[in-house]
Amino acid sequence: MQNSVRSSSALLAGTQSITTTAAALTGGGVCIEIIVQSDHANTADILVGNSTVQSYRLPPGEDVLLPVNSTTLIYVKSKSGTQVVNWLARK
Repeated sequence: MQNSVRSSSALLAGTQSITTTAAALTGGGVCIEIIVQSDHANTADILVGNSTVQSYRLPPGEDVLLPVNSTTLIYVKSKSGTQVVNWLARK
């Protein structure tokens, strides 16, 4: 059995400063999947989820792959202070 990979028409990327208030990822839009990374230089964890709950914890340098159809469905916030989240999305 062969593995198949869907090709993408574009690769989107972004970096966003976040606080302890949940916010949607910005600047992306429609996608097939997204990788969200807590920046290596962060001093606190990032919490990832939807508009209601952000409970998936990402320590600095860690990432998660999410199969979603829009970057704006992903909400992030910091555990404390202002932190940075990086993301890559396949369109």
